[in-house]
Amino acid sequence: MRESVVARILSLLAKFVLMIGFLAALSLGLLAGYRWVTTTELFAVEQIDIRGNRVLSDKRIREVAGLAWGENIFQVNMGRVENRLSSSGWIDSVLIRRSLPDTLLLKVEEKQPVFWIKRGETIYYADAEGEPIAPVRTGTFISLPFLSLTEGAGQSGEQLEILYTRLRNRSLPFTPAQVAWIRFFSGEIVEMHLMDRSLRICVGGSSLRDNLNTLSAVWRDLRERGELNRTGRILVYGTRGWVKLEPGTQFSQN
Repeated sequence: MRESVVARILSLLAKFVLMIGFLAALSLGLLAGYRWVTTTELFAVEQIDIRGNRVLSDKRIREVAGLAWGENIFQVNMGRVENRLSSSGWIDSVLIRRSLPDTLLLKVEEKQPVFWIKRGETIYYADAEGEPIAPVRTGTFISLPFLSLTEGAGQSGEQLEILYTRLRNRSLPFTPAQVAWIRFFSGEIVEMHLMDRSLRICVGGSSLRDNLNTLSAVWRDLRERGELNRTGRILVYGTRGWVKLEPGTQFSQN
């Protein structure tokens, strides 16, 4: 009886030793396989396919992401690449994945620059809410309206959104490309200057939608009367419009 118990114990020990040996061999095999996969030239990056970028060049995105040809595709730290691109200023979101054996696919969504703004001594691209994106550089130059928020104009977010939407939808009598600068005065007055003509437009910030509709009506009236090219200033306030014709200093009401 005792010999039977001893034999059973020895048998279990032998199985346990065999299992440990098998697991050790398997681990060594997996480790060797991992080392081979992450070092072999078979999986060296030969293509970096970048999509969705309009402002940043492919080269610039590769530099910011820290990507290079020849690196083993399994050694690329995907999280680090995403963090680098997301912190670049321009990139709103990024999706990166591997396409074996040698291709990295990057799909980026850039922030949309709408204005120029000044912070300190630096000019920045800004989004539709007036938030800085990145400094204006020659390599990423885009001509945009210059946005100025004077002291006390910090509550102009709603008016800015209304104006941007109208410009984007081209529902004003001029395009965003024609606007040289936009200035907000304490949320009460929105002033615009057009590049292709010496014309300033002042619109009341209160009831801005209605005032912009009045502006469009005044513009049409001036164009039909052939006086648009003589117009030096348009003022719209309280849904009523006044026009200053050049030469001269008098305003005519419309």
